[in-house]
Amino acid sequence: MEVQAKAVIVAQGQIRAASEALDSAKQQQQIAVNNISVVKRQAEANITAARARLDQANSQLKIANSNTAQNPAYTENLVALSSAVSIAVAQLAQAQELLFQTEIRAPFDGTITGRKVDPGSNLTAGQEVVELQTTDWLFGTTNFPIEFSKDIKVGTPATILIDGLSSEVGKGEITASINSLNIAADQGTRQFTARVKLQNQSMSLRPGMFGTIKIASQTVMARVAVPQESIKKSIGSTTVAVIGKDNKVSIRSVTTGATDGKYVEIVEGLMPLERIVSLSYQSMKDGQEVKIPGDKKESSKGKSDKSAPQSGKSELK
Repeated sequence: MEVQAKAVIVAQGQIRAASEALDSAKQQQQIAVNNISVVKRQAEANITAARARLDQANSQLKIANSNTAQNPAYTENLVALSSAVSIAVAQLAQAQELLFQTEIRAPFDGTITGRKVDPGSNLTAGQEVVELQTTDWLFGTTNFPIEFSKDIKVGTPATILIDGLSSEVGKGEITASINSLNIAADQGTRQFTARVKLQNQSMSLRPGMFGTIKIASQTVMARVAVPQESIKKSIGSTTVAVIGKDNKVSIRSVTTGATDGKYVEIVEGLMPLERIVSLSYQSMKDGQEVKIPGDKKESSKGKSDKSAPQSGKSELK
């Protein structure tokens, strides 16, 4: 019990110290606000006085110009009065600059995400005060192996899949392009850094989010491309289930090429417009009859979705 009582006393002391520190910080903040108000009011008063001096100098110059013909003495004063006007203009500009310096203006709209100084602190020229970030657009940064440096350039299309975004915002997939590249690779990791600029019209992106960036390192003119899930691989073989005119399956060996993660290029073993099994509820076997959705003929020996290989231009990596 005695130990617990001492712990309570220590905790109470820490609470009092924290409360006093909070009160002190609030007082410093209020002092800083008051100081800013005083400086701002003084700057506004200086502007008013400078404008009054400028008006007076302009009036005197106008009188001198109108009386030049009547009294030659006024002619001698024109130069001095013109100088007085120039001085008044300079004083007004200086007063306006001092007033401008009482406020910190950012070059863009954004949200303050960090404070670099405490309230009431004295500042020096060039010192950071706050950290400001805009969320209208964001930069995404990633690293690539140096082997891809010849294929990835500024302007190369990229697809970014953001972790944690719901399907309501396009399943988190954003289309962008490489905005900048660091041409010097890191000597330790042998990787170079690339940045993509992400537009954020939906305001769903936040600084610090993570995601996956997909970049097409090359464009391949694929004569035949099939869905990736239709490719079956085993030790020493890569096959596709081809559906014949009689709706029977033929397991055919194929040679694959490039892929974009969704489709795979078929280099050999398959012709355009041949029908294949993309998804099935069971393993396909040679000679197995399948049911094609929409066909009148039915069979209980198998059931499959069909798809035709695609031909034409596809971006593959």
